[in-house]
Amino acid sequence: MIQQILSVTTARRQIEFLFEDGDGNLGLRTPEAGETDTTNLFFTLFRKTRGIMVQIPEGDPLKPSNYRIPYMERTGQNKILRGTVSITFLYLFYSTEDTDTVRYDFYIKDRADNSSNIVSTSEIALSVNDLY
Repeated sequence: MIQQILSVTTARRQIEFLFEDGDGNLGLRTPEAGETDTTNLFFTLFRKTRGIMVQIPEGDPLKPSNYRIPYMERTGQNKILRGTVSITFLYLFYSTEDTDTVRYDFYIKDRADNSSNIVSTSEIALSVNDLY
């Protein structure tokens, strides 16, 4: 379902990727009053520790949220959905004692609860020339 990563922008910590959904059932409706909010775009964060990417533990302040791709539907016979998703990460609790390089794995789920392929970003430097 995830076609390719278009860009990983270090300066803004932004990930942009293409998707294609052949069944046309990607995206979630906004929950009605009393309904539980759900997500369909899932991220796992890895930090470089001693030269090796290690998944961060639960409760880590840099742990990314999961996101919602909004409801989409095509009319007509062709139901294939194609588009671009862009996510910007803000590191409000980052400290210079932490690692300066991270990577994300991510995937999406459609309304039938089918998971896409898992895609990994390239390594993302949180500091460039010791500037954070």
